[in-house]
Order: sequence, then C-alpha cells, then structure tokens
Amino acid sequence: MVEKHPSKVRVDAVDARILNWLVRDVSMPFRTIAAKVGIDERTVARRVQTMKKQGVFRETAEIDWVDLGTVTVAYVGCKTSAGDEQRAKLYKFISGQPRIVESFLTVGQSEYLLKTVTGSVRELREEVLMPMEPLTSDLSTSIISSQIKRPNYSSALSLLEV
Repeated sequence: MVEKHPSKVRVDAVDARILNWLVRDVSMPFRTIAAKVGIDERTVARRVQTMKKQGVFRETAEIDWVDLGTVTVAYVGCKTSAGDEQRAKLYKFISGQPRIVESFLTVGQSEYLLKTVTGSVRELREEVLMPMEPLTSDLSTSIISSQIKRPNYSSALSLLEV
C-alpha cells in the first residue's frame, strides 16, 4: 500500500514563536523559551510535545556531511512507472536503504528527490542507483561538492499563516 501524505497541521502564533526560538537553538531550555514567549514552562513543554506528535517539529542532529569530507553526498531524482505496486516497491526500497537519509515527493522534473550519503561514488552506484534502476525511470544524480547556504528556518517561519 502506498503511503499518503498526512493532512496539513496548523500552528498558532504562540507555536510559531516557540518554533522561532527552537530553530535558533534546539537545546534552548523550555524555561528560557517560556520567558521569551511570555508563557509558562509547562505550556511550552506541552506545545512542543504536541508539535512533535503532529510531525511539525523534530529534534535532530544537524550533520554537515560535506564538511566531514569522508562521504559522498548526492541528490537523486527519479520517476516511477504508474501503478501502486511499482510505487510500493520503490517506497519499500527507500525506507529500507540506510544510505537514503531523506526522501521527498516533488512537483517538477523528478517525481521523487532523494538525499543520499554514501562512502564513495562507487558505493552510491552499486548500493543505491543500480537497485533503483528497475523501479524507476529518468534517474538523475547530482553529487554535492560544497554547501553555499546553511538551513535558515528562522526566516521561513515568517511565511506561516497564524
């Protein structure tokens, strides 16, 4: 069975202000956020927990794979033939492949965009691309040589409709 995208979750102005502080420093104590937002610490904790359950907020380690220098980071774009069975096979491969660290359903040239981290270009080819070939079409790869902008979610929070 093909997974469906969950419904959109709405956040209010208080959630947006909490998120604004969390994206600046995910380790910021709830009491500090509470003081900055003007609410109590338990309310911050409850709202963060709710946003985690909804999938709005995830605490993750941000690793700069490119600067580590020992791996190959690549984005792989692809399409799949029509049919739930073929998509289910592709989703199963993506879910089970530890070298695929992020995956996206897109609108554009590629139907899917996958971020991969492998030990080498050869490993990318043998462990990710070759097994995907029978499940996809229009497979394209872009290997990252350097990052020119770090994620800046703080500025994007201003786009929320709250």
